[in-house]
Amino acid sequence: MVYQSKNPKISFSPKQTLWSWLLESKPLASDSNAPGFTDAITKKHLTYQTLKDYSTTLSSILVTRYGLKEKDTTIVYGKNSIWYPVATLAAIRVGAVACGVSPDYTVDELSYSLKTSKAKVIFATVENLDRAQAAAAKVGIPRGNVLLLEGSSKGVTNIQELLENSAGLAPVPSFQVPEGKTNRDICGFLCFSSGTTGLPKAVMISHANIIAQCIQIKDITLSSHDRVLAALPFYHITGIIHQLHLPIHLNANVYVLSKFTLDSLLQTVSENKIKELLIVPPILIRLVREPEIVAKYDLSHVERFSSGAAPLSREILDLLEKAFPGTGFKQGYGMTESCSAIVSHPPSKYDYKYADRVGMLVGSTEVRIVDLETGKDCEVGKSGEIWARGPQMAMGYLDNPKATRETFDKDGFLHTGDIGHFDDEGLLSITDRLKEMIKVKGIGVAPAELENILLGHPHVNDVAVCGIPDERAGERPKAFVVLKSEEALRPIEAAREIFEHVKKEKARYKWLQEIEIVSMIPKSPAGKVLRLPSYIALADFPYYQISRPTIVINTMDLPASARIPIAFSKQVSKKAQKTLDEVELFVQEKCIPADAVFAQMLGNKPRERFAAHPRILEDLKYEAKRRGLWNLFLPKSHYAEGSGYSNLEYGLMAEQLGKSQIASEAMNCSAPDTGNMEVLAKFGNNAQKKEWLEPLLEGKIRSAFLMTEPDVASSDATNIQFEMKRDGDSYILNGSKWWSSGAGDPRCELYIVMGKTDPSNPNTHRQQSVLLVPARSAGITVHRMLSVFGYDDAPHGHGHISFNNVRIPASSLVLGEGQGFEIIQGRLGPGRIHHTMRCIGAAERALDLILNRIHDPSKTPFGKMLHEHGHVTTEVAKARLGIDASRLVVLNAAVKIDKADAKSALKEISEAKILVPSMLCKILDSAIQIYGGAGVSQDTPLAYMWASARTMRLVDGPDEVHMLQLGRRESRRADYVRARIQAQKDLEEKLFQLYDLQKADPLEMGWTSETKPKL
Repeated sequence: MVYQSKNPKISFSPKQTLWSWLLESKPLASDSNAPGFTDAITKKHLTYQTLKDYSTTLSSILVTRYGLKEKDTTIVYGKNSIWYPVATLAAIRVGAVACGVSPDYTVDELSYSLKTSKAKVIFATVENLDRAQAAAAKVGIPRGNVLLLEGSSKGVTNIQELLENSAGLAPVPSFQVPEGKTNRDICGFLCFSSGTTGLPKAVMISHANIIAQCIQIKDITLSSHDRVLAALPFYHITGIIHQLHLPIHLNANVYVLSKFTLDSLLQTVSENKIKELLIVPPILIRLVREPEIVAKYDLSHVERFSSGAAPLSREILDLLEKAFPGTGFKQGYGMTESCSAIVSHPPSKYDYKYADRVGMLVGSTEVRIVDLETGKDCEVGKSGEIWARGPQMAMGYLDNPKATRETFDKDGFLHTGDIGHFDDEGLLSITDRLKEMIKVKGIGVAPAELENILLGHPHVNDVAVCGIPDERAGERPKAFVVLKSEEALRPIEAAREIFEHVKKEKARYKWLQEIEIVSMIPKSPAGKVLRLPSYIALADFPYYQISRPTIVINTMDLPASARIPIAFSKQVSKKAQKTLDEVELFVQEKCIPADAVFAQMLGNKPRERFAAHPRILEDLKYEAKRRGLWNLFLPKSHYAEGSGYSNLEYGLMAEQLGKSQIASEAMNCSAPDTGNMEVLAKFGNNAQKKEWLEPLLEGKIRSAFLMTEPDVASSDATNIQFEMKRDGDSYILNGSKWWSSGAGDPRCELYIVMGKTDPSNPNTHRQQSVLLVPARSAGITVHRMLSVFGYDDAPHGHGHISFNNVRIPASSLVLGEGQGFEIIQGRLGPGRIHHTMRCIGAAERALDLILNRIHDPSKTPFGKMLHEHGHVTTEVAKARLGIDASRLVVLNAAVKIDKADAKSALKEISEAKILVPSMLCKILDSAIQIYGGAGVSQDTPLAYMWASARTMRLVDGPDEVHMLQLGRRESRRADYVRARIQAQKDLEEKLFQLYDLQKADPLEMGWTSETKPKL
C-alpha cells in the first residue's frame, strides 16, 4: 500500500521563484525592530526588508562586476552569519545557484566542491580565507572572486564594502521562470550528500522544493513559533529550510549562533525566550548530561525540543523529559534528497511518548514501505525500505544521471536506503539503515571519501570505513585497515600516522575515531566492501607473522607528546616531543611484548638466573641504538656528549620506560647505571671517565651503587661505618654493604662505594667519600642476593657484599675526600625524578590492565561485567586522579631542578618521592583485588609490580625520612605564619572599631531554662 499524508494538500504557483514567493509576495516591515536575522553574540540585526535590499544590491554587483549568470554557482564557505542569507538569496534572485559547504573543509575537500558545482564566486570568512584562496587557485577561480561574508583582510573585499561602494548601481531584473518551465525545473541550491552510497554528490534542490517544504512545515507549526534558534549549520538542508527560509515565510525572528558553545546556546535561548529548540541529538544529550551548565539559565519558557538528524535512545528521551518537565518533543525524518522532512510530528503528537517515532507524513507526501526481498509493499507494522514521493523531493544529482536513476525511480519515489515501518496511528519508526553514510552530529560523512584518502597512504594495503556509536556525536568514523607487510610489526605507530594523515586532509567531523588493524576486509562476490560493523566483526583475523591479535587504536590513544600536561608542554622542545613519541612506541611495540620472553630466557635456577644474559635484551639494545633511543637521561650540562634533554623532558620519557621491565636497560637508561654515569659525568676526572663512563655509555658493562649497610640505620647516611683508610697512594676498604642493586649482573664491573675517609671530622657531612671500585677486586665477597618479597630481580639482583682489606688506588677517589654527601645528593636528586616517573608509567600500565579486566565480557560476577559494578568504576576514577596529580608533582620537581639544581628542589623532590610510590601501591592493590587470584599469581605482572612499588617506598630514603624533612621544612614558616595571622586579627579588631560594631556570634541564642522555645 501507499501511505498518504493526512494533512491538507499544499499548493503554490509553479511560476513563482523562491525569491518572489519569499520576499515579494507580501509586504515586509521596514522599522528597525521588525523581524529578521539577529547575531546572537554581537546583537547585530538585519530586518527582512534590509535583507531584501542588500540581496538585491549584491545580486546586481555579482552580475555586473563578477559576470554571474543564470545557473552559475556561488559557494558560501563560512560559519553561520547574518550575512549568509544575503549571499545565498543574492544568487537565487538572479537565477544563479547557491551552495553552502562546511567551513571546516580542507583545501582538497573545498576544491572538490568547487569543481563539482562549477562555482564562479566564493564567499569565505577570515578564518578560512587562506584555504578558500588556495582551493580557488587549484580549480582556476580568479583570486578576486574570493569574497568575504564579513570581517576584513588586506586585498580582499567583503559584502559590506561591496554594498557601500554600490552608489548609483541600478538593480538588475530578478530572475523569472522561463516559458515552458516550472519552478520544479529551476535549481536554487546545491547541497553535498552521499546519497545512499559513494562519494559526496551535489544534490539539486529546486525553487519548488524549498517552497513546498516551507509550506508543509508551516502547516504543522504552531502560530506561537515566532522566534527561531539558528544553531544548526546553514549549509545543512535542515538549516537551509528551518533557519534560512521558513522563518521569513513565518515572519519570525532568527537568532543566529555565530559561535557555538553550550553556554552561548543556552544564553541565547534564555535571553530571547525561544520556545522551540531545534538542535542535533548530541547537544540534547549534553543538556541532560551537563545539568550544572543548564542550571545557570532560565529555560522555563521552553515548550519543546526538536531533532531528527540522528536517532535518540529512549533513555535520553526519558532523561530529557525529567530534566525539563512540561515540555514536548518534536521529531522529524528526512534527508538532503527530500529537502529535509518526509515526516514530522504535528502539534498533537508533541508528547514524549511519541518521541521514539519520527513523525507523520507532511502534506502532499506519500510513502511506500518496500519489502527488501520481494519488492512488494509491506503491511502496517512490518519494516521495509522507505520510498518517498512529494513536491519536496529533490531534482537529482548534478551531472550524475546514474546515481539519480539509482536513487529516484521513474515513478518519482526517492529510495531512502532507510528501513522503517508505520504503525496504526500513522507514525513512522526507523529501525535500520541500508545506506552507508555516517551521521556525525547530523552531518553525513561518506565512507568512500575516507577510504579513498586512506588508500592513498603508504602504510595502507586495504581499508573499509563505517560508523560506530558515539554518545556525543551520534556516530564517528572507524577504519578497518590492512597494513602493508612492512608496517605490520609497528601497528600503533602506523595507525597514529594514519590518524594524522586524515586530520591534515579532512574536516574535523570526518576525523577517524578508531582504527582497527585487521588481516583482510570482507567483501561481497562482486567485490563490494561489506562495510557494516557486524560483517567486519565476524571475520576471522589471523594477524601478523607472530600471531598477534587484532589491535584497535582509538583517537583517544594520543601520542605521548600530545598528553604532556599543558602547564609543562611549552617547556618541552620539538626534538624531545618527537623522541618521547618514539620512546613510547618502542616500549609498547617492542619492550612490553618482550618482557615475558626475557623472563623465560633467564632460566629457573638461582645460579643460572644470575649468570644469564638473554639475547633478546641485546636485540632490543641494538634496535634502540638504531632508532637513536640511547642514553637519553644524560643532559649536556653534565656531559658534552649527552643527549641534551632536560630533567623534565627525560622525566616524561622515563614514564614510558616504567611500563616495561626491560625497557630502561634496552635504552641504557636503567638504574643504578644512570645515576652512576651521572656521578662519573659530573664529578669524574678524564681518566675515570675513560675507564668507566665510556663503556657504561656504550652499554658494554654494568655497575652497582653501594651505600646501604646491614649493621646501621642507613636511612641516616651519617651512620655509615664502611671504612676507607688511606694508605700511601691507596685506600684500604673494610666493611659490609647490602641492597647493592645491580651487583648480581655478570656484566657488573664497577662498584661506586660510599664510606668514611675521615670519621673524626666534627662536620658529620664531611666524613664521607666516594670511591670507584672494580667489582672483581681481591677481597670482595658477594655473599648472596637479597629477595624482594620473594622475587630475586635476576640478573640485576641486590647484593650483600663484604670487603676485607680491599686495596684500590687513590686515583679511584671521586672529586675529593669529604665530598661524598655532595656527590650522592647530586646523584639522588635527578635519580628520584627518574624513579618516580617510572612509577607513574607503571601506574598507567596497571590502569590499562584494570580496564582490560573490567571490560572482559567473560568476567561477569553476579550477572554483570566488572565495570558495571559502581565501586569498580570508582577505583578507576581514583586511579586516574592519583596518576594525573602525581605526574604534576614530579614534573614540577623536574622543572625546579632544571631551573636551579637538585639542592634547591629538595622540597619538591621529597614531595614526589613520598607521593608517587604510595599512589602506585594503591593502584596496584586495586588491580590485584579486581583480578582476584590471578592478580597475586605469576599469570599477571601485578604481583611483581607491587613488590617493586612497595620497595620504592624504601629506596633512596624511606618515606619517613622524607616526611620528616618535609615537615621540618614547612615548620620553618611557623613564626611568619603566626605573625601574619595575628596581624590579621589585630586589623580585624580595628575594622570593628572603625565601623562601630560589637563582635557578636550570629548563632548566639542566650536561652535559659525559662526562655528556651517550646513546640
